[in-house]
Amino acid sequence: MGSKSNMSNISDKQFSDANQEPVEYDGSPLSWRVSAYALVKKDSKILIIKNKLEKLYDVVGGGIEFGEDIAEALERECMEEGGAEIKMGNLLKAHVDWFYHRNGNYYQTLQLFYDAELVGDLQKPTESDVEWRDFVLVDEVGSKYRLPPIVEQVIKESS
Repeated sequence: MGSKSNMSNISDKQFSDANQEPVEYDGSPLSWRVSAYALVKKDSKILIIKNKLEKLYDVVGGGIEFGEDIAEALERECMEEGGAEIKMGNLLKAHVDWFYHRNGNYYQTLQLFYDAELVGDLQKPTESDVEWRDFVLVDEVGSKYRLPPIVEQVIKESS
């Protein structure tokens, strides 16, 4: 019995940028990107950041570099963006998305969201594009602080 390909057409996918604005796919080469994100909670608050190049707030995290394992990438990203030394917890959600990066590349991305525990006090973030970071009330996520929809969903599901 022959097999029928169930791979969908990439041009039918909805790509968006970091501000969740739709971006039309232009047929450029597509890259695969795996990213890890940390939901660092303290009491009824969660650590979020604001990148000066983006409109939305976000949780700390980003791409896993070749040669890194997930924990190493998450620890690096948390220190770079949040000045947070963390202990990685459980996987909360894995999500596939279609993303256009400001560097001009299109990605199919696997986003991995983890619980994380803050170890010690916050330090100064090492990423120069982070203009603000703080712990905010979980209840203010989605109203006072707008994050990408999938991030808001994971925060609500984990609270």
